[in-house]
Amino acid sequence: MPIEIETPDGGIAEFPDGTPPEVIRQALAKQFPRRPTAAETLADVGEQVVRGVSKGIVSFATLPYRLLDVAGEAVTGGDFLPNVEEMPLYRPFLQQPEPTTGAGRFARAAGEAVGASAIPSTALVSQAPRLAALAPTTTTRAIGQAIGAPIAAAPGRAVAADVAASTGAGLAQEAAAEGGFGPTGQTIAGLAGAAAPLAATAGVSRLTQTAREAIAGRSPYAQMAQRLAEEPGTGAGPTLDELAESIATGAQRQALDILGEEMVRARGQTSIAIPATINRLVQEQGISRSTATQRVRDLLRSQEANELLLAEQPAIARSILETRRARPAQRGQEGLLELEQRAGRVEEVASQRELERIANAFTGESASIVRNAIAARMEGLRNQLRERLSRQPFAPGTLDDADLLIQDMTRKAQEEYAKVYSGPGGAANVNYRLLHGLLERAVNRHLNRMAGRSGEQAEALRRAIDELFITAADGQRLLMPSLQQLQDMRGAIRGMITAADRAGRSHIVATLQPLYDDITRIMRRASPEWARANDRWADMKIAERARELGEAFAERAGPKYRQHLAEFQKLAPEMQDLVRIEFAQRLIDKIDNAGGIQSVVSQFDKAAMRTVIRDLFGPEAAVEFSRLIRDARVAARSSKMMGGSPTQPRQQMEAMATGDIDMIAALDQASVANFRNAAVRWVANKLKERRNREIARIATTPMRDVARVAEHIERMRQARARMIAGRQARRPQLAPAGVLAPAIEGAFD
Repeated sequence: MPIEIETPDGGIAEFPDGTPPEVIRQALAKQFPRRPTAAETLADVGEQVVRGVSKGIVSFATLPYRLLDVAGEAVTGGDFLPNVEEMPLYRPFLQQPEPTTGAGRFARAAGEAVGASAIPSTALVSQAPRLAALAPTTTTRAIGQAIGAPIAAAPGRAVAADVAASTGAGLAQEAAAEGGFGPTGQTIAGLAGAAAPLAATAGVSRLTQTAREAIAGRSPYAQMAQRLAEEPGTGAGPTLDELAESIATGAQRQALDILGEEMVRARGQTSIAIPATINRLVQEQGISRSTATQRVRDLLRSQEANELLLAEQPAIARSILETRRARPAQRGQEGLLELEQRAGRVEEVASQRELERIANAFTGESASIVRNAIAARMEGLRNQLRERLSRQPFAPGTLDDADLLIQDMTRKAQEEYAKVYSGPGGAANVNYRLLHGLLERAVNRHLNRMAGRSGEQAEALRRAIDELFITAADGQRLLMPSLQQLQDMRGAIRGMITAADRAGRSHIVATLQPLYDDITRIMRRASPEWARANDRWADMKIAERARELGEAFAERAGPKYRQHLAEFQKLAPEMQDLVRIEFAQRLIDKIDNAGGIQSVVSQFDKAAMRTVIRDLFGPEAAVEFSRLIRDARVAARSSKMMGGSPTQPRQQMEAMATGDIDMIAALDQASVANFRNAAVRWVANKLKERRNREIARIATTPMRDVARVAEHIERMRQARARMIAGRQARRPQLAPAGVLAPAIEGAFD
């Protein structure tokens, strides 16, 4: 009689008599499978994903071997190579247990598809830069470039798309197999499954792009781009391209644009953007890696001493461009003066008014960001001016080097004087007949001045004249000194004049100075060689005269300026350098003693100061000095925009607290209308402040951070492009099919 078994659903199942228990159990399990728990399903899915990926990778890696085996079997009609599934190395991957759940089967299929595409996907991503750099001289190379360019531009996106497409193909193929479709149906389902995620991603991307275009006009980058990208001649300042050109020109300008794009792509990570920029320069410009590296390094150094802020750069961009485009060497002295004026010109532009609006009108963190940035910049700009004036071309050394310089110059001066006294030709360098004749007449004239007089003046003059006499071997006093002896006698008289001047005895100075001047004039007439040496070495008063000239040039120009300049131009080059050191140190002292950049500008921004710089250091230094003062003037103007009220931060905090109190009061009064109005104001202030913080960070980025500046310029350029694209009317679609409309219309013709 048949065997009756109660089924899990309460019914009765009959089996022929003598049916083994194992067969009955398998039949019931197949007819009434046990539903796994959620934990079992999750564990099976995770296990099958790992197994499927490993099986897919091994299957693709062994594909050439299996294809060769199939071809050999077709030729021989029997076994050709050992079965790869039986090899110990591959058996654990290719012979895996079946999934215990339906979700596990789908997970295994998706894993196999992803694993099978892993090796070719990795190879394609690694070779994408090389494919993108191919010149499309043949169809094959053009195809390679078309494939490699988008992958090289966004390798992460390409990998994500490959994983999504593989997963979709695996899931669709398993679904077709579960539905009973054959190989053809499974293949078609796999193709559709691979295309579905990409189509969905494209649709979402289009929607998000439309949304971005709709709100692009509200972007802080777009707002700044709108102000910086006005057409030339509107008075709103330079365009974005002119702003970038003022930071870098020529080949460096191309590097700046690429660096900005890579900074945006790397989301501000300089360590990633700089190597990527170098790679792109090598590929796109066809230059060596060392040249590309040097170009980027020079670009990053181009603004290393610039303490100004990005919002202030448009104010000076025009003068920078005009200075670079001028050719002073071909236009003479007038061209140099024009170049100097252009280098120091500053325009009032919209970007500075925007900085003022952020600093004074906005509340909260955005105002603090600008205040702190400008305060830090002020101190940095002072240090920049100080450090710049201590280097070439303004100062060939420092005061610490002056002592060694003086010692060296003293030695050279003594050697030059010695050549006059005892050089080749001996006494031929001096006309002693003229010297002694003129000296005797001058002494007699000055003795006659004090004839019959007594007192301090007469005594001082007689004592000075006694210095001019020598005692012969026979004891006779003679007025016939050699040129070198007369130099020493003249030095003794100069010491008397200096001592009287320090003691405030001006009547003694007035008495002795004419004698000293007459002796100097006689020596110059008697020996032109001595006159030249004396002019070059400031009469051996090297340190004293350098200090006097440096101080005279650093103060306000006066009637004696041309006299001082003529004396400076006669000095030896080493002596002129010492005067320049003293002059630069005087300017540095003024910077240290100034209360702020405004004080520095008020002292240095004068035509007389630029004239002194031009006469002492040359026209190139005058242009550089004009640039420095122009930047300081921009900084002073920005600082003045701050208002400087110490109560403004407190007023800002009070305004923010008042908004919170208004909402609390409205709740206490159970006034829905008042609460709604207060809440709207509170939310509006929060949204404005979030935007203002972003604008403040952009505006206050230091120019020396070239990488960050390049990123901001690129983001503003993109924001402006999206804003313009959002304003343009879209072309009407010819049919719902969009790009396929021409083909569809042709089919109906």
